[in-house]
Order: sequence, then structure tokens, then C-alpha cells
Amino acid sequence: ERLRAVTEADAVDMNSFGLAAVCADHKVPLFIWRIISDRADGTAAEDFRTFVSEYKGDGGRALADVIRNLPPNPNDPASYPAIEKLLRED
Repeated sequence: ERLRAVTEADAVDMNSFGLAAVCADHKVPLFIWRIISDRADGTAAEDFRTFVSEYKGDGGRALADVIRNLPPNPNDPASYPAIEKLLRED
């Protein structure tokens, strides 16, 4: 509750903290896209099972659109065409 009050965040992702910390230490940009499946409360297990059974992949398609529209990477221009190729194979 305190973290929510301080940050006004809608969600907290503790699982990505290690990756974010390492990237920050090495000045590597990081973009994390998470899909929320439950509220991490007493009904989380059932909510997660429902989410898995009903999920249609909308988040993955939205992320693919973001990746397709990324500007060229000034540090490695060849990286985005490789990602785009993988997305087209999907």
C-alpha cells in the first residue's frame, strides 16, 4: 500500500526488478511489457487459471505492433530487422 501511495502505480512488478537493476547499472535501456493476470490476493490462483483459459493473445499482438514501429536503434541498426523477421514468421 505504501509503494502504491508513493508511486501512484496501478501495478507493481517485483519479478522484473533484478533485470531492471542490472540494466540500470550498465546503462542498458529496458522496456518491459507485462500482462496482469490477477490481483495477487486470496483469489489469485483461480483468477490466474481463468486468465490462462480465456487469454487470446491480445497483449502479444499489441507488443508486436510496438516492436514493428520502433525507430532504428542507433547502437545496433541490424537488431530491429531481425526482430521484425521473427515477428513475420509468427
